[in-house]
Amino acid sequence: MASITSERPLHDVHKVKLTKPIRLVKWKAPTPGTFKINVDGSSRGNPGKSGVGGLIRDSNGTMMVGFSVSFGFNDILYAELFAIKYGLELA
Repeated sequence: MASITSERPLHDVHKVKLTKPIRLVKWKAPTPGTFKINVDGSSRGNPGKSGVGGLIRDSNGTMMVGFSVSFGFNDILYAELFAIKYGLELA
C-alpha cells in the first residue's frame, strides 16, 4: 500500500486567509401574499461551463420551488442573467 507524506500538518493544508471582514447576510421576507426569487449564476472560467440555481419562497420563508440547471459554455454575465430569466419564468 502506498502512503502520502507531507512535512506540513494536515490541518494547515486548507487554511484560508480572509482579506475582507465577514459580514452577516440574512434573507428578508417579502410582503405578505407575495413571493421572493433568489437566484445565482456561475461559470467555471469566463467563459466556461455554466449553471444556475435558485429558489422561490413565500412570505413565511417556505420554499415553493427550487431549481438547478447546467446550460453549456457561457460567460458569467450571461449565467447571472439566465438565472434571473429562468427564475421569473418559473414564477
